[in-house]
Amino acid sequence: PPISGPTGTITALPSPSIQAEYWPIDTTTMAVSVSLSTAATVANGKIIYIKDEAGNATTNNITITPHLAQTIVGANSIGITSSYGSVTLIKNGAGSWFLLYP
Repeated sequence: PPISGPTGTITALPSPSIQAEYWPIDTTTMAVSVSLSTAATVANGKIIYIKDEAGNATTNNITITPHLAQTIVGANSIGITSSYGSVTLIKNGAGSWFLLYP
């Protein structure tokens, strides 16, 4: 089921799983902030898709924050601010996350 906020946690399946995961976010009534669990237990190359399923992220933004000192492309957080927008994350070998673009 979608994370409907205002907060939630994305806990990816731990290593050795490299199966891609899809995490829907429900922005119907409010902005949603999600935190990623630690990347330390996730296999390198693990892919996570995060999507605004309700189509309201233009108004009700989605904020994605990595665990503690980890980063997403060097940032402390990233956002989805377009309706039906999405991000694709891949665990890098350094213990944090990179963005993949289509």
